[in-house]
Formats: sequence, structure tokens, C-alpha cells
Amino acid sequence: MAASVAVMAVALGFLAADRWLQNRARAASPDYYTVTTPKPRAPNEVIRAVFSPDVTLIELQAILDEAQLRIVSGPTEAGFIHWRPYRAGR
Repeated sequence: MAASVAVMAVALGFLAADRWLQNRARAASPDYYTVTTPKPRAPNEVIRAVFSPDVTLIELQAILDEAQLRIVSGPTEAGFIHWRPYRAGR
């Protein structure tokens, strides 16, 4: 009887630790954000993106317009396009 109580206590301890770690992971801020995240961007920020080959120029322009971005370089051989936010007065 004592052994089964001890096994249950250990199992409940593992379960509680797992839940605590999952909760901590959710609370941590991500290392990325999307261009539609409503927060100010750094002045010299450059965004690097890769799109599916089937994205049309019209779709790409719509994304740029909506996020208020402009292309600063690319596409590279790897398909990367570098974007930068519009600046006031430009």
C-alpha cells in the first residue's frame, strides 16, 4: 500500500512539473513577430522573408501595402527579399 502511494506521489509530482513548464513556455515572449503585430518597429529594422514561388506580384504588393513596407533588396539566389518599413516623409 505504501509503495502505491509513493508511486502516485511521484506521478503527481511529474504531472505538476510538466504543467508548470508548459505554463512557463506559454508566458515567454516569442523570438519573432509578424509584420502585422501592432507594436512600433525599430527605425533601422530589416525584415527578411521568403515566399512560395506561386505568390503573384499583386499578392506581394498587397502584403507590402497592408504592412507599410518597401523592398530594399532581393530576391537573393535563396529567394530572400529584404523589406523595411516606410519612413515618414519618404
